[in-house]
Amino acid sequence: MDDSRWAFEKEQIDLVAKQAFDWSKGIAHELWFWSRWFETRGLEWTSDFEMRLNAEQPLIPALRALIPADAQGTIDILDVGAGPMTNIGFTHETISLNIRACDPLADFYSQAAAKHGVKRPNETVFAVAEDLGAYFSESSFDIVHCCNALDHSADPVRGIIEMLRIVKRGGSIYLKHHVNEAETENYEGFHQFNFDLRDGRFVIWNKSSYWDVASVLPIHVDVKVHLEDQDIVAVITKLEEFDAAQRLVQFKGRLRQFQHAFISRQTQAAVEQLELTSGGKFAH
Repeated sequence: MDDSRWAFEKEQIDLVAKQAFDWSKGIAHELWFWSRWFETRGLEWTSDFEMRLNAEQPLIPALRALIPADAQGTIDILDVGAGPMTNIGFTHETISLNIRACDPLADFYSQAAAKHGVKRPNETVFAVAEDLGAYFSESSFDIVHCCNALDHSADPVRGIIEMLRIVKRGGSIYLKHHVNEAETENYEGFHQFNFDLRDGRFVIWNKSSYWDVASVLPIHVDVKVHLEDQDIVAVITKLEEFDAAQRLVQFKGRLRQFQHAFISRQTQAAVEQLELTSGGKFAH
């Protein structure tokens, strides 16, 4: 690997490590919140809790609008970052729906649901937005939904790319998030990225980065974006498939970056612990 290629690889490894570290700092708050949510059956949002438990709850209007009028058979929908129970609904009066939900904290949600005796209509399974293609088949969903969750991820732009990977050609990604939530929350916990509408364009940004989303996606898409009160809504339609020849290369690169970043971060943490316990005498 030449020097320029290694410099780029090192930059990507450092970025992945920082993203994972920043994201991990918010886990404790999320666990506390959702534990209380189960214990109280919704905190102050009891009606939302009961709605999520209703297996006959109709699909939300925003997603119904994305289903073609002449659709037949089964519509496959994935709710990304769904939390312990999806809130998008389960039924449609004329077609069958296959609703799936995923979240990186799925294992904790399952434990909390069991502890509090909550029987969910369907379980949230483990998957991370940045690598959905490792958990779900490519081009397997008609709709991918994500609400107030992608801005909590470690790398939201990569999350969108992975959503495109698993949605069918002609299918849509529906994103709804609070405008500039990281700024509002002072970059605390999972709030590390802002979603915004600028000059008619869907952008993601924080203190160190800025992306015009449509311009950085690797395939042709159609992006429609608008504001709803304090939320930004983006509907991204997939117009072409990914280049099959690049899939394995991209997977290997991502795996390499994650493994290197993980070991580097754990090694640094171990060094810091040794320095602390040795009173600064640990030499490295």
